[in-house]
Amino acid sequence: MFDLNTAGARQALRMQQPDEEMEVQVRYQGRIVDITFLPDEDGTQPTDPNDRPVTDEQAKGWLRGEWWYHHIMVHIRNHDGSEIDDVKATCDSYSRLPSFAEPYDIIVRLCDDLLKEQPF
Repeated sequence: MFDLNTAGARQALRMQQPDEEMEVQVRYQGRIVDITFLPDEDGTQPTDPNDRPVTDEQAKGWLRGEWWYHHIMVHIRNHDGSEIDDVKATCDSYSRLPSFAEPYDIIVRLCDDLLKEQPF
């Protein structure tokens, strides 16, 4: 486990294989956060509507299998790793992220949004 605010976090938080789920646990603002990278099982293609449109050249790379889409799920826990029971939302996700895109800022935003709901 490492702190989300470290320089190494940006490198460690990348999905490595297109068809393999990957889980990472980090510390962030006094909480433990489970981050899960999930393979895209929706059949997302570069021509689909997306928050992150791709260029024609990137679409060609997708056709050649050079990159893939995936999903990120973030689950906030208490500082000791136990479940949080007294709030509405402890999980959030982001879908259709290209593997060449940097997920770090998205993960931090998801964590920050969830922590707004947390009692301190």
